[in-house]
Amino acid sequence: AAMTGPDRNERVLDAKPEDTGDGRHRRSAESRRRIVRAMLELVREGDIAPSAELVAARAGVGRRTVFRLFSDMEGVYREMHAILRDKVAPVRALP
Repeated sequence: AAMTGPDRNERVLDAKPEDTGDGRHRRSAESRRRIVRAMLELVREGDIAPSAELVAARAGVGRRTVFRLFSDMEGVYREMHAILRDKVAPVRALP
């Protein structure tokens, strides 16, 4: 199912990380957003089960970063599912 509209509606993609001064939290949050965005893009393009390597390459991060920020690929899928659910909820609420 193709998704439309800007990513600004996607909660994790727009979350504003807390600035701790050293930037670690900000960089982690940005990497997390890039990973989820990469997963969404790959799924939109028809790869419903992209590998961690493919997601990491698309996100511009290392495979290790994917698994540092998400315990497993299921975690990335769960986050993607939550975003898709949030996008569909307003449509489902229409009469």
